[in-house]
Amino acid sequence: LWSNAHLNQYEIVASVFCSALSNMRRSWIKYVLSAIAFATLFQNFMLYILLYRQQSTNKARTVFLCGPQDRLQTVQTVSEKVGFSPSNDMETADLVWGLECSWNYIFSKMKNMGSHQRLNKIPGFNVIVQKAKLSTRGYPFMPKSFHVPKDSQALKSYMKANPKKLFLTKHPNHHSVSLVNALDLGQWEGYDLLIQELLHPPYLVAGHKFDLTMYVLVTSVNPLRVYTNKKMMLRFCTKLYKEFEVNPYSSPLDSYVVHDHHFSHAEWIPELRNFTSLQFAHHEALAAYIRSRGGDPDALYERMKQMVLEVILDSLHGLRKASKEFPNAGNSSFFQLSRWDFMVGQDLQPFLIEANGSPHMSSHNDKNIIRCSRYLFDAFHLLDLGSLGGDALARERDFVTTVELMIGSEPCQTCFNACHLRRCRLCFQCISSHMLNTLSTAYIENQNKGTYERLFPLTRAREHWSKVGQHNKHLTESDVQLQDWFNGMCKQDQDFC
Repeated sequence: LWSNAHLNQYEIVASVFCSALSNMRRSWIKYVLSAIAFATLFQNFMLYILLYRQQSTNKARTVFLCGPQDRLQTVQTVSEKVGFSPSNDMETADLVWGLECSWNYIFSKMKNMGSHQRLNKIPGFNVIVQKAKLSTRGYPFMPKSFHVPKDSQALKSYMKANPKKLFLTKHPNHHSVSLVNALDLGQWEGYDLLIQELLHPPYLVAGHKFDLTMYVLVTSVNPLRVYTNKKMMLRFCTKLYKEFEVNPYSSPLDSYVVHDHHFSHAEWIPELRNFTSLQFAHHEALAAYIRSRGGDPDALYERMKQMVLEVILDSLHGLRKASKEFPNAGNSSFFQLSRWDFMVGQDLQPFLIEANGSPHMSSHNDKNIIRCSRYLFDAFHLLDLGSLGGDALARERDFVTTVELMIGSEPCQTCFNACHLRRCRLCFQCISSHMLNTLSTAYIENQNKGTYERLFPLTRAREHWSKVGQHNKHLTESDVQLQDWFNGMCKQDQDFC
């Protein structure tokens, strides 16, 4: 009784005590017995409170942070605010968040992770976030890239055929960047380097080169669910690009290379300050600037999102195969919050530069910390990782009823003996328990998007993306069913469109 009446303990004790008083007679024996009874009740009640508090503490969800603690400070702060307690045990933690943490180490600790545990790394995602693997795939929307020494001969041939092109050297696993002269190529042949064509001429704002960063959240690979954050960020070179154009090889690095933490410069560029000072987001300020010059920022942003989805879809088979190395994990056990960096050409054509699988969420700038905290908080909320008050283990998806998930009431009337038909597979009499579970999760994700928007399954506005639609060769029956469900829900509720 007591274990199921947490809010009624005082009422129970009070009623017992009052009942005892009402039946007492004036005999001193009765008083003594009543006092003993009351003392016993009070002692048991206080013991229960202590035990209940201990149980609540034990039930608190735990987070293990793997990586440099100074760079994980924002993650730690946000995770604690949504109800997580720090843990020293990776194998038993409810949430594991890795930043610059060896995948081999994570795998050795988490290969037997349970379906209730969450990990911020999707197995196999390194084919996307490793510079040398992504940039050498040959995508037309990425600058031409070569991984030397393996691609040395191909690089020499390309440089000879394109003598006016400029190239940057990048370490495959680090952020160091520099301009390379074709005449000095020989000195690089003994190193493991990525050499990438420099995008020239770029689109400039007030004479400055910049890049756009987009945060992408993949919540599942089977079936695939992808979201992008609507609040894109701008990073500017601190020096004018004309300094680079006058003499590229003697120009300052800051005239043509964007550094990781130059977000604040978007707020002192005069042409953007009129908007950022009024608290408009970076991408909105850039959109206003582009429109004032006759450009179409919406087309630019949509093309960037299409590139993201194309890369993920091309990698999907490998991601699903790698996830099978975790036999006890669920389909939603893994997620990945990554940052995708884009440059913009002079003709407003975007180019994907790289995807960062462990985006730096800490900063010395207060505004950047607030922005990163918002990215994280909305990601936690979308992933149903937020606390629901007193019960630390409760999830919003636990309160989703089957009634909320059903679509197509009229067609389903004819599906009792036709579950093999596509239009019937989401009807209650045909749907699998696995898909029903997936729909509950997708329902909550849609309700909790915050500053994120759904990229896949496709929204109604992106149905024309036939190249990355449901006929893509990498998609499975579960992907098609989920797309059908969102389409059906869209007819009932505009929030799903």
